[in-house]
Amino acid sequence: IDVTEQVKAETQLKESEERFRTIFEQSPIGIALVTREGRCLDMNRSFKTLFGCATPESCFDIFGFLGLLPEDREAICRGACVRKETGDPVAASGDAVEQRWFDWRITPIGIRDGGGEGACLVQVEDITKAKKEREAQLKKQKEAKEEAEALVAGLRYELLEKARFHSMVSRSPEMRKIFDILPEIAGAEAPVFIAGE
Repeated sequence: IDVTEQVKAETQLKESEERFRTIFEQSPIGIALVTREGRCLDMNRSFKTLFGCATPESCFDIFGFLGLLPEDREAICRGACVRKETGDPVAASGDAVEQRWFDWRITPIGIRDGGGEGACLVQVEDITKAKKEREAQLKKQKEAKEEAEALVAGLRYELLEKARFHSMVSRSPEMRKIFDILPEIAGAEAPVFIAGE
């Protein structure tokens, strides 16, 4: 029996699996294969690094960790993708605790584990740096807005002061000319009468 085609197909399949495994392991995004209940079946290096899990068995209940609501779990079982952002306090060097932010994407896939359960692909990315940069940018924008509002308020006050003399208010150019000379006239000894429109 000529098995050349079968050997060729098996070789291609093996190469494809090796490529997939390399991509899976080298991805900077944390990837885990989990059951629909949140039990970890497999994970890549990035996932292990992000959460300090050495083996799938030592990994936490991912869905419990995310605090997924029953409707989220039902949506996953129906085949819907769920996306969630979490902020978790993580112990940094020494006694300091810092906030780290993660973007989670959970996608049901057609693969079944050994027990026949449906599996999900969990992708998690550390977005702490991007979130801090976004917050810093929003803070700068807020400060710039407050400065602009203060400047506008100052200019508005200045314009109103220029358009006012004691209890008289006007924006008319003719009245402004009169407002400019009124302080000089007010200092005069003679009585002054201003008439006209």
